[in-house]
Amino acid sequence: MMRSDFFALNEEAERAAAAGNKSAKVFANPRNAAAGSLRQLDPAVTAKRRLRALAYTWGEVSDRTWKTQSEYFDLLESWGFKTTRHMCKHARTLEEIQEYYNRIADTRSSIPFDIDGLVVKVNDVATQEKMGSTANSPRWEIAYKFPARRAITHLRDITIQVGRTGVLTPVAELDPINIGGVVVQRATLHNADEIERRGFRVGDKVVVQRAGDVIPQVVESLEHAEHSHPYHFPTKCPVCGADVVQEANKVARRCINTLSCPAQIVGELEHFVSRKGFDIEGLGAKHIEKFVELGWLKSPANIWNLIPMHGDELRGMDGYGEKSVANLDTAINARRAIDLHRLLFAIGIPEVGEATAKVLANEFGSLNELRAAMTEPLAEVKGIGKVPERLIKIEGIGGVMANEIMKFFADHHSARALDELLKHLTVINPKNVGANNHLPLRGPLSGKKIVLTGTLQNHTREEATEILENLGAKVQSSVSAKADIVIAGADAGSKLATAQKLGVAVWDEAEFEKALSAGADTR
Repeated sequence: MMRSDFFALNEEAERAAAAGNKSAKVFANPRNAAAGSLRQLDPAVTAKRRLRALAYTWGEVSDRTWKTQSEYFDLLESWGFKTTRHMCKHARTLEEIQEYYNRIADTRSSIPFDIDGLVVKVNDVATQEKMGSTANSPRWEIAYKFPARRAITHLRDITIQVGRTGVLTPVAELDPINIGGVVVQRATLHNADEIERRGFRVGDKVVVQRAGDVIPQVVESLEHAEHSHPYHFPTKCPVCGADVVQEANKVARRCINTLSCPAQIVGELEHFVSRKGFDIEGLGAKHIEKFVELGWLKSPANIWNLIPMHGDELRGMDGYGEKSVANLDTAINARRAIDLHRLLFAIGIPEVGEATAKVLANEFGSLNELRAAMTEPLAEVKGIGKVPERLIKIEGIGGVMANEIMKFFADHHSARALDELLKHLTVINPKNVGANNHLPLRGPLSGKKIVLTGTLQNHTREEATEILENLGAKVQSSVSAKADIVIAGADAGSKLATAQKLGVAVWDEAEFEKALSAGADTR
């Protein structure tokens, strides 16, 4: 969002608020305004917000024709997209990068939209692919941020904000201060360790900066006032009263009650009904926020009471009629039977994603068996403490994850919410569990690192991934020398070329189907 459009938007909101429109919202900065505009359910509202789209990268490509980042920008513009090409430079030395960084840093106020730095990228795409990516970011590009703008004020108080994932974030309540044209009254203090490390005390004179010219944060205590005093981090969640735990080897402190803490419930319910969880069509993020605000949803179990208890009220709301309410009721009731691995993913156990949920389901065979394992003999894990012995014997589950699973099932708030949920459900236990201590059956693909590329005739990418994971394989998104097999369907692109270059085994769909017929149960 251009700065001029941002200021105009806020001026309109201020006039509307003065005229009595209680829903009129003044945004803190252009980034928040752009994000809020995109989340609107009504596209007509989004259309009025004067958003601009600048293209800069690509996603999955089956047949890439460009060889460099620069060439791709040429193509984007020839296709009619707007880009930031006028701000891009092909640098050949570190000195050229630094020179260009300094020039943009000095002139960024003349750029009509906010930026917080540059991104330095390797231009050659083949080199990008060789460098690859970590789980979170490419190795061939890096952000080069501008220094944050700073100011001095007083730290009046420290309050706690409980996020949608349950993490407790300390927030500095400040004497209002103007930083780069924005009045700042609150700023993040990150975590309890940061407060102690930097010696922040309530009442201090502090330095505040806007990180990336957007997010305010307190970075330094200049002096302690006579009346200043230390801050003691809470051991109970200020929202629901559940225990606050510190994750092993991490600084974050978190409310353990993921299933029914009011601060977490919107985020948990969005995760709960997501595609890999209960996949309830018609129950999207905006609907969940509204139903939580009305008090209709306080835990996942309330979903199955939504229509019976509030159907009449719902039919009278904008956007809902007899048919839409009936469709939602049908979608909810269609999920009264749920696979165990989907349930384990949906209930939001920290550190447990889709793949781990499937491992747990296959290992234990039932929810009761998994819960019972929490009280079985414990094993000492260095730096973490005692965790269920049976958990840490499972390949891929370490001490941190085992500790999180144990804490989740030990918390009485979570246990109560889970028991309430189970009253509405039939849990479908996995079929691929053997008689030998619930270990999953193994096939020729067990433990193999596999990459899928191209289009398969008999399976969608998601179906093939699920089949492979049920056979004990690990499906990866990118090709590396550590991959065991690349399964290439029709129109396979750069991943196939990379596999051939690295000498990774390549299978066509016929070889894939042959391996499936020799494998374990592929449900």
